[in-house]
Amino acid sequence: MKIFVDENIPLMTVRALREMGHDVRDIRGTADEGMTDDALWELVEREGRLLITTARRIRSSVISHTLCYVTPRLNKRRYCN
Repeated sequence: MKIFVDENIPLMTVRALREMGHDVRDIRGTADEGMTDDALWELVEREGRLLITTARRIRSSVISHTLCYVTPRLNKRRYCN
């Protein structure tokens, strides 16, 4: 599966996804880090990837698209659309 992880996803998660054979794009440490939500979503759509993020702000703007929103461990809720 083609996956895009926002820079707020732990590296251990990125490694685990890659070890499972997924094509994971991680922008952490690149010129794209910190891009606007609109630019990020445009990139995700253009590359046909699933977005995994903990950024709640992005959820409402892309709820009808492929998104996995992960909340911090404290409340252990997960929303995928």
